[in-house]
Amino acid sequence: MKKKKLIFLIVSVCLFYMTSCIHHNGNIGHWFGQWKLTQITINEEPDTTYNGNIFWSFQSDIILMQGQGASRGTWAEDGDNVVLTFTYSDDNNPQGSQIYSPLPATHLPVGVSTLRILKSPGTKMELQYVSPEGDKYQYSLSKWW
Repeated sequence: MKKKKLIFLIVSVCLFYMTSCIHHNGNIGHWFGQWKLTQITINEEPDTTYNGNIFWSFQSDIILMQGQGASRGTWAEDGDNVVLTFTYSDDNNPQGSQIYSPLPATHLPVGVSTLRILKSPGTKMELQYVSPEGDKYQYSLSKWW
């Protein structure tokens, strides 16, 4: 099952790059498209190291984070949460490699992260991740296209 999911992930990403199509598997609703990560706060204080250059793209069940590099994973909405999964690998990139890890500036760990939806997607959304150490990361995103 994991191998099928990995093959689907790789094929989806390749198709995304080859066609620049944002409608793979149809419009997925309010998550659809590209979102600019406008601000990160850590324990309610702005993350002054974040320079505003990361975009999150949602297509089918794939999430692509782009900024200083790019990373690929999957996502799923689960009630009041969005679950991001960065556990993939391929023949050239082991699990946890840069291509299958959240971008470091997001402070998200490799693996599965559950983010609480504080403000539902519309033209803006707010998500919160609480680390195992108890730190609260809040992500402010604006619809880019």
